[in-house]
Amino acid sequence: MKYLFILLVLINGSICSSFIQGQIVDIDSKNPIQGANVFVEESSVGSVTDEHGMFFLKSESSKINISHIGYIDIEYNIVNKTNLIILLEPSVINSEELVVTGTRTLKTFKDSPVLTRIISNQEIKDSQSRDLYDVMDEIFPGYQKLKGQHAMSNEIRFNGLGTKSILFMIDGQKINAEYSGNMDLSVVDINSIDKIEYVDGAISTLYGSGAMGGAVNIITKKTKKNSYDLNVNLFSNTPSVNSGHLSYSRNFHNLDGSVSITFNQSDGFDLKELEYNNDNDQIQKHQEEFSNIILNGNIGFSFDNSRLGINHKRYSSSINTYKMDDMGGGPLAELSIVPDFELPRNYDTQTSFKFNSKISSSVSLDYCFTVENYEKKYEYTGYGEHLWSGSYSDSHTLIINKNLANMEFLFGLDVVNDKYKSYNIDGNGDWVDSNENGVIDAGDLGIDEFSIFDDSNSKQTSLRSIFINNEWLVNSVSVTSGLRYQHHDAYDNHFIPMVSLYKKFDKYKFRSTWSQGFRAPNLKELYYQWDHPGGVVMGNSNLQPEESEYFSVSLESFKDFYYSVNIYHNSLKNMINYITSGDSHTYTNFEKVSLKGFNIFYKRKLSGNGELTFSYNYLDAHDHVLNARLNGSNFHNLNTKLTYFLLDNLKTRLSFKYSSPKKYAECVQNCGGDSSDDIFELSAFSLVDFSLRYDLSKSISATLGVNNLFDYKDPNATSEQFLTLVNPGRTIVFGFDYNLRGFNEE
Repeated sequence: MKYLFILLVLINGSICSSFIQGQIVDIDSKNPIQGANVFVEESSVGSVTDEHGMFFLKSESSKINISHIGYIDIEYNIVNKTNLIILLEPSVINSEELVVTGTRTLKTFKDSPVLTRIISNQEIKDSQSRDLYDVMDEIFPGYQKLKGQHAMSNEIRFNGLGTKSILFMIDGQKINAEYSGNMDLSVVDINSIDKIEYVDGAISTLYGSGAMGGAVNIITKKTKKNSYDLNVNLFSNTPSVNSGHLSYSRNFHNLDGSVSITFNQSDGFDLKELEYNNDNDQIQKHQEEFSNIILNGNIGFSFDNSRLGINHKRYSSSINTYKMDDMGGGPLAELSIVPDFELPRNYDTQTSFKFNSKISSSVSLDYCFTVENYEKKYEYTGYGEHLWSGSYSDSHTLIINKNLANMEFLFGLDVVNDKYKSYNIDGNGDWVDSNENGVIDAGDLGIDEFSIFDDSNSKQTSLRSIFINNEWLVNSVSVTSGLRYQHHDAYDNHFIPMVSLYKKFDKYKFRSTWSQGFRAPNLKELYYQWDHPGGVVMGNSNLQPEESEYFSVSLESFKDFYYSVNIYHNSLKNMINYITSGDSHTYTNFEKVSLKGFNIFYKRKLSGNGELTFSYNYLDAHDHVLNARLNGSNFHNLNTKLTYFLLDNLKTRLSFKYSSPKKYAECVQNCGGDSSDDIFELSAFSLVDFSLRYDLSKSISATLGVNNLFDYKDPNATSEQFLTLVNPGRTIVFGFDYNLRGFNEE
């Protein structure tokens, strides 16, 4: 009996030793990798990981090989044959990753006829950014942000163009939120982002008015089939921002859905010492105290190669400013801090209905209806009233895609309706004290009988478009051509063409694009009239649409390392901007502006689980009428970063950003006196950030870092002008992330 027992143990051990079982996961996210190939070299023994990343194979070998598209192939030495956890490192660029923005159809990254830049979810996490402004600033070298005094005026540029000339989208649907002349990018919850796709240059043929200088498409996270995901995220970068995020998503059989809430808050900061001498002195900071909250929810139902989905988002933001109030009429010591007279509040609500269907093996249909209402409210504490203004937009988009033998054909329809509504206060901003008692109350003030649109409370416009896009092969050259016809109810008909060539060579890929761009003036640029203590902002009903002609050539390589070089020239006619004369700001057309330059992007893996990324942008933005550099633009921007795994669960990151000097003119025309006093140079700057991320387990990670390591602050902080950078100096960053993923039992 004793010998029989020993024999059974030996047989069982022999059987177990011939089997290899384990799980393949991503080294960064610790997510299971489905579809990885696990095999024994020079044999027919192999396996493919399931949706849990698990594999099981029979072999006596002490080595296995693992490969997967988008990851570096490895040879793994086996010590224990069961319960293996094997980490795969993403390759420098996943050439098989699907992109959609450049053609409005799914293409692999390597086969896209339009050069596309991808920012992954992991890059966003590593950047320690809390809003889309910081993500862009961290990753895009052509992105420039000028900050006005006291955080109430921003100017944002992409390769010399403002955000109204760059199309921002969430899952292909335009964002319409606008604040202080720029897109309000804080309405985007970066915790919901799976990746960002960016296409440079005029792409109005595919996307219509607004895509003069490129398109930024934010692709949101999707839950894998029959799985669930719970995420809790806490972040602190005092005094810039503190935030918290909670989300839950689930996909079960034919249903999928998610809910999330994100909260951001800051007490603000100032780069100079505060001084108050008088009653009613406003306490102004370079970044004001603010808070915002974002609620997201979506639900979808899949059936018969189709999906029906509804998404809803609500955003609210408060900016709090303060002033000194002499409660007793006494000396400075008796001044008290009270809420300021005017407090801004912003709200954004967006709902979209989407239907996608694979009608046949070669035909697909996509339809989307989106409604967005972005409102601004000013609370006037002196008399307990508030003042509303806002923009409303609804859009319908239908796209039909047909695959033929050597051609892909796309047909689309767009209908966009915009409405803007606003009011002004008594005398176009001239506050009155009808009681002559030094107190302004609700009885003294009322809505002026004339709004900012004179005798109308609102203005509206509509834009209707038909567009086509074709892709076909001609002697191994991929040719893409497109044409959009659009009718604007104020600017009649326009045709917008484009042509792109794409050729693969052994070691690199060549692309060339010619396209035209178009942007109609928005309602605020046309009709806005606001007189306030800081000056007069005037619309211009005689504005003409912006038009552009864009040309670019690029090279791209996917070999041992990745690089791309893009050379471009964008010539604009009737560019819409404002001119400043004294305290008056008036929208006008700049007759001829040219933007020419190049950008370089380089990325490679380093030995020992490291990665180096380098990007550089050169831009010459020139106003040919004034014969001067375009206001606020600079020549050189450079970003570089190094990431390295010190251990399998300890990752370090070092980033460097440089921006060359900028010229800025407070007064552009009819300045009077010595106009050179109104033109000044914004300083060059460089920033270094450092962080460590430690994975405590598969679900829990913590981050500790230092932003602005060398404590740079704008030297012009005490002057009354735009700043090249609003940064509080060196700050300590802390983050905590809990992510629980699982699969539903069938």
